[in-house]
Amino acid sequence: ATTAELTRGRYELSQRGGGSALVRGAVPARRGEGGGAPFVGRVAELAQILGAYERCAEDDTPVVVSCLGAPGIGKSRLRREVLARIGATERSPRLVVVRSESFGQRYALGLAAELLRAVVGLPKGATASDAASAIDLKLGGTVRSAEDRARDLLARLVANEAFDDGARDALWPAMTDLVLKLAADGALALVVEDAQWADPESLAWLDHVLGRAQGRPLFALLLSRPGLFKESPRLFAGRDHVRVDLRPVSKRATRAIARAVLGERATEDTVERIAAQAAGSPLFAEELARLSAIGRDATKAPTIEAAIQASLDALEPQLRDAALRLSTFGLSGWEGGLVALGVPDARELLGLLAAHEIVVEQAESRFSGQREHAFKHALVREVAYSSLDADGKRMLHGIAARWLDGMNEDAATVARHYELGGASEQAGVHWERAARRALAADALGDAVTMGERALAFAVDAETSFARALVLDEAFARLDAKSPERETSVRALSENVHDEASRVRADGAQARYDDSRGAGAQIFERLADVRRRAAALELTDEEARSGAALAARHAFAGQLIEAEREASSLLALADKKGLTQAAIDGWQTLAIVRQTRGELLAALDARRNAARAASQAGLRVREATLTINVGFALTTIGAQKEARAAIEQGLAIASNTGSQGVLGLGRMLLLGWAATFGADQAIDRVLIDARAQADHAAQGGWTPNDRITLGVLFYRGVELLRHGDPDAPTRARALLRMAAEAYRATDMRDVLPVALGEWAEAERRAGDASRAVALATEAAALLEAGAPSLLNEAPVYLALHDAASEVGDVSAARDAIARAMPPLVRRLTGLAGSPYALGFLTRLPHNAALIATSETYGLLPREVESLLERAAS
Repeated sequence: ATTAELTRGRYELSQRGGGSALVRGAVPARRGEGGGAPFVGRVAELAQILGAYERCAEDDTPVVVSCLGAPGIGKSRLRREVLARIGATERSPRLVVVRSESFGQRYALGLAAELLRAVVGLPKGATASDAASAIDLKLGGTVRSAEDRARDLLARLVANEAFDDGARDALWPAMTDLVLKLAADGALALVVEDAQWADPESLAWLDHVLGRAQGRPLFALLLSRPGLFKESPRLFAGRDHVRVDLRPVSKRATRAIARAVLGERATEDTVERIAAQAAGSPLFAEELARLSAIGRDATKAPTIEAAIQASLDALEPQLRDAALRLSTFGLSGWEGGLVALGVPDARELLGLLAAHEIVVEQAESRFSGQREHAFKHALVREVAYSSLDADGKRMLHGIAARWLDGMNEDAATVARHYELGGASEQAGVHWERAARRALAADALGDAVTMGERALAFAVDAETSFARALVLDEAFARLDAKSPERETSVRALSENVHDEASRVRADGAQARYDDSRGAGAQIFERLADVRRRAAALELTDEEARSGAALAARHAFAGQLIEAEREASSLLALADKKGLTQAAIDGWQTLAIVRQTRGELLAALDARRNAARAASQAGLRVREATLTINVGFALTTIGAQKEARAAIEQGLAIASNTGSQGVLGLGRMLLLGWAATFGADQAIDRVLIDARAQADHAAQGGWTPNDRITLGVLFYRGVELLRHGDPDAPTRARALLRMAAEAYRATDMRDVLPVALGEWAEAERRAGDASRAVALATEAAALLEAGAPSLLNEAPVYLALHDAASEVGDVSAARDAIARAMPPLVRRLTGLAGSPYALGFLTRLPHNAALIATSETYGLLPREVESLLERAAS
């Protein structure tokens, strides 16, 4: 028996409940796959994939294989053989196979929902109640141990229903727990075909699941065209990842395919001609052999597409028309959908198309009660679809959209069909739904893309304004100062239709101008919007503008005003139950208190912000705020507590798959290492951050966002601790880049210390005069009232050392005298706490400043007394 026949036989046995089942649990395998062409060649590639699976199953470790190849190169054949082989192993896995569709490429978590539906055994169209029951049944009710909200969100995702904004915090852990629970019960294989069309958010989640599946036999196989890693080059980095690049098969293999299809009609001349013409493409060889078998001249088909077109043209007109209409749906279509497209005898024709190996019937359907058929290859569908004329496509897409909408297909897919069908108003409605879903899932890039399409199809001012709000929220979260955000801000202004919309439009414009440091009278405009929003009881707008105003005051060093705005936010949060307002209020107070040197009060404010996020279930915000607590502890010398807080925040961020927060955590962990010294236990976590900075030091481009600049700054400070001869030069390059970017972007709260560290690097690199100039500028900024989140000691130490090196003893002594008031102010902020002594002795710059001040007889009495008490 051929491999294809054995595969079909194992599948049929599994359906009857006998034999060694290829599929257990979810069963989206294909009935009748394989055709007349056997699996040949690919010995090395097959061995790679099977070896990866064996390692996964035997070592109970997660493994991912990406199998990349051009269309027609044989990915589907290889996939069938892999599944047949692993299905026959002693530890045959629970198998889940799904296919990505180009129509749903931007639908946030679309692929993830397909995988989870297959895992729990539900078709599309199931209700959230059905999904919740299936999830409980699959997990034995254990999902409730997390939170009811998480379980309900998971059910809504599986049921393709909308969920609230901020759902990702609870949704990602619930999705992950479901897969990990099943993998703990036995080997689990997730197979994704046409992964090049998978939505980025789902691929990121799959990467996340693999990272959390240590100790579990989770196997993922992705089959894709070569561009899979173009947009996400770091996908699966750090995982046990096997990449298999498929090359053309040998002539021997294409000969075997030709003989299998031709059967008794095979002649050596025909086989040789097909092998030469196919150029190593299994699909091309099969199509050429099929043409020869029906008496067509295969030499007149110079490409795979031409061969497929000839095969389609050879069909009876009614059969060919059915294939073309079916292609409207994409790679897969349904009997009921084909009837809706004007083919009343769809069942019979689909059977004939399967007999001609144009389509393959699926063992399970995405839609309950609908028999599903898939084109045997994406190229077959593409050729069939290209044969439709423009008017025919437009009519058929409109019908397909209505039918899919009735089957509860995802909004992005339905929107695209409506758009191709020329029904722009209906397309806009569904693009808006898809954008709101992406926003709720925190898939911000997708939310922007779909929000822009929704806005383009709006028919009136009110609808345009509502969609512009969605788009502006996505832009604000993605990059508040992006020039592209002008689209949403302008749309809001152009579609004002009442006083409430006027206030919201003005608020968006003011916050946008604030984020990019442009526009006049920002303080006055934000305050005005906040006042008008309060009068109209637009609580969310009042809170947003109030938070922006508070932050602007804080970062401008207007601490009294910032504190007043923070108090207003906390009062609003208490009155209206707005968690975000409470977080913003505490965060502003933390900045105010830290800047004033009230370090203990600032630490309490940060902890209160983290606590508010935790109590509200905002896990991503909790992660960010917990990491910020670690930053505050670092600045006061609480070495162990600081590291514990940062690592706790990183763990929460990892659990929720939040890459942005993970970047923040790694940046501040690098700051911890730069402060207290490297630690082998965290070196692995910091590999990427250090590599990013070192690349920048060699001239690589880096964006001017706060996290990236923080990485450059802290890596520069860390290099200054090294004894390597070239370390000062490398540090100087990084610290110059960071300081100049901080100056250009008006990040005044970190600029003075960045200038001070740059000055020290210049001195060590041999340019003491330049060091004096930079340190003098930094000290002047501090003494002119520039706020500083960081301890000022590095600035004055750099000024002292540089002045000493150029022989200006008086200026050197004066630098230390000027350093004492800020040191005492921060020490006073820790009075009565267990952190005061550590602030003086565990922070290297503070310890060096104290030692230097003693040589000049400038040590303040407050500092001296504390050190004496500690010594006694």
